[in-house]
Amino acid sequence: MSDQPARWNAALAYAITGLRWDDLAEPAGPELEPVAVEIAQRFPGGIEALRAGIIGHLQRGGQWPYPVPDDLRAGLGAAQWWAALTQLRRRLGVGPQPERPVLSERPPDADERRLLQDVPPHHGH
Repeated sequence: MSDQPARWNAALAYAITGLRWDDLAEPAGPELEPVAVEIAQRFPGGIEALRAGIIGHLQRGGQWPYPVPDDLRAGLGAAQWWAALTQLRRRLGVGPQPERPVLSERPPDADERRLLQDVPPHHGH
């Protein structure tokens, strides 16, 4: 196990922008608001330029979020990483956004209610 702390902020910024900012403060876990502010201030042209760049990158067949270098991903748990990255994407309004919010933020629709009620016979209603 590495003695270096996890590089949450640098990894998140890289995944969103494709730019490496090694001078970001690194707390014990992800701090989304400071990272969002840094991205908005540092990215050339701001958030609108970032959004346009991501769209163009995806249209050209590029991968986004950008694959994060191994040294920045070291020590980051996968589930916590994806949760933080998803929240940061939403906060910044960048990249493809889900057409529907996640279930915890809205009531289930008719199809989801049907699936939730579909239980195996041995479950007992």
